[in-house]
Amino acid sequence: MRAVATGNQGGQTIACVIVCPIPYSLFPIPSFLAGAR
Repeated sequence: MRAVATGNQGGQTIACVIVCPIPYSLFPIPSFLAGAR
């Protein structure tokens, strides 16, 4: 959920808030990469 810090796209932030928590519990690394985008 680092998209909030980077502020690349508002939609990306919303999508991350919804999507990130789910894969984060399963795959922390892919979630981190997705959040880094």
